[in-house]
Amino acid sequence: NMQFEGVAIVLVLYLLLGSNAPASIITASNLLYEIEQPNYFRLKIKSFFMTIMIVILLLFVVLIPLLGDTIVRFLIEIFNSDFLYSYKLPYIILKGLGSFVIMYFIIKLLYTLAPNKKIMSTTTTKGALFTSVGWIVATYIFAFYITKIASYDVIYGNFANILILLLWLYILAYLFVVGMALNVEKF
Repeated sequence: NMQFEGVAIVLVLYLLLGSNAPASIITASNLLYEIEQPNYFRLKIKSFFMTIMIVILLLFVVLIPLLGDTIVRFLIEIFNSDFLYSYKLPYIILKGLGSFVIMYFIIKLLYTLAPNKKIMSTTTTKGALFTSVGWIVATYIFAFYITKIASYDVIYGNFANILILLLWLYILAYLFVVGMALNVEKF
């Protein structure tokens, strides 16, 4: 079947190319902890599982804050009640706190699993906290800058969104590595 072959090719390419970012995280953590690098196949298998965690992490960083209000509006329409409107402040607090907690634990898990050595979870707390708070602050500052100050579309046209996304991902990756280095300092 032609569709099955296409899906198989895409999955193989995903495994080979999509796991390069987690492989870089593993390599960086091994260098920071001064640990020997794993063989290629072990690196790819570990990278695959870390890719899944990173996708979930990015979903919480991007989608939950954006789609949370839409979900609440949908629930209000289904239940045809203004009951949920009376809990708007607790909802806002829970949305932010819930996203932060999930983000924190996934980052902590990534920091714990990345090195090829058993790392105590307690040694990754400072870096995971720094990275989580840094990601939230960087995202809000970046969103404010893009919506209120910058006018990329005048210079770059339709490619502005791609450039903005790449710059934001670069900042998040930088904060992730700094958090990893903070963990090594404590280790």
